Amino acid sequence: MYREGRSPLMHVLEAKLAPHGFKTVAPSDELTTRGVKKLFHRKTWSANRGVVLADPGVVALEDYIARMRHEAGAFLGSSRWNPLGLDVVLVMTDAAVPPLRALEACVDDLDRHGVAIRSVFALDPSAGRWAAGRTWHFFAGKNQDAIAAAIEEVVG
Repeated sequence: MYREGRSPLMHVLEAKLAPHGFKTVAPSDELTTRGVKKLFHRKTWSANRGVVLADPGVVALEDYIARMRHEAGAFLGSSRWNPLGLDVVLVMTDAAVPPLRALEACVDDLDRHGVAIRSVFALDPSAGRWAAGRTWHFFAGKNQDAIAAAIEEVVG
């Protein structure tokens, strides 16, 4: 289901994130080899936010998130004056959904100069399971709620 053309999640994420000003961005070839299917980006004078949709396969979760911070963050752009808040959505077609504690461990507690991981969502569409580690950050809540709503629509 997920690997055939564009995933239903990709369509639903686009629809849920568009009202918040997110634009769809095609990943670079390097990101595509890392399992990234689509990026979403919103940059204004006061906020710089990105969403990564990926199917990483079987990977070490913390290493993969660190790689997304570095590679997707560099691709979408971040600076000291306009740091990037990044939400990562992992479709686990080849691995189990990680435990909540593991997802929460990948989320940054405080703002970082550069790229801050605001949330990590993991879902297994075939099993109908998903979990998310989210930051408490007030301004990230509406974006994270939109991602959760998209996942719930596809999985739930």
